[in-house]
Amino acid sequence: MTRRLYNWTFENVASFLKCHGYSKIHVQGSHYYFKGVVNNKVCLVEVPRHTNKTIKPRTLKHSIMRKSGISAQHWMDCKKKHCKGVD
Repeated sequence: MTRRLYNWTFENVASFLKCHGYSKIHVQGSHYYFKGVVNNKVCLVEVPRHTNKTIKPRTLKHSIMRKSGISAQHWMDCKKKHCKGVD
């Protein structure tokens, strides 16, 4: 289970995005790009994948969460059990 902005791995973020209608569209090196529609707005989110390391809280908050268009509160309320599996 994730705790606030800490302990989010690539797998957690990718599963969360896929649960909310995002799909992987592009991979460039260790960065995966997900595209989705939130509130009739197309959003493109870049998620770094560096082995099993956790994503830095600042990267999660100021880049991934902001670009996704999904409220920060919804991210915090999300439990890992909602979505499982990443391609």
